[in-house]
Amino acid sequence: MRTFVKCVSAAIAAILLTCAADASCGKPNISRSATTKANLSQGNGTGQGNRSGSIVGLWLVNYSFGAQSFDQWHADGNEFEVANLAPGVVCQGTWAQAGPGVFKLVHLGWNFDFSGNLIGYYVETQLNTVSGDGASYNGTFDFKFYFNDGTRDYADDFSGTLTATRISAN
Repeated sequence: MRTFVKCVSAAIAAILLTCAADASCGKPNISRSATTKANLSQGNGTGQGNRSGSIVGLWLVNYSFGAQSFDQWHADGNEFEVANLAPGVVCQGTWAQAGPGVFKLVHLGWNFDFSGNLIGYYVETQLNTVSGDGASYNGTFDFKFYFNDGTRDYADDFSGTLTATRISAN
């Protein structure tokens, strides 16, 4: 049984290490972005009600630099995002309500070079406003990059806008 567990663990590790190269959602490599974009037709965004302007739920997000993601905002203040940047990046954050229908997100992630070496991390902040019907939101984002030792990598910082559409179960 131990041999089986070691083999399964080794296989999982090999898969994860293979996917680690450039696996950050912070420094987008547009040339390596997926060319497929999700085109989901949703109704009025009322899956489980319009949530009274809440951001809690699953969203299709379009960033002004060309990336797209599925972003899950949880009621406990945590957030989880999967972007279409190759090889398929996963990042997480935490959020708080900043006003009626307005939400601030702090999103963190690691950056790797093309050989899979850790080169630093980023901090993304967002300020998003949910529409009155709860079907969409729009906002701004700002990425700040850091080297492994914590010093800033000012050369790669960037900002932009984003739009999102709620994905409902209906």
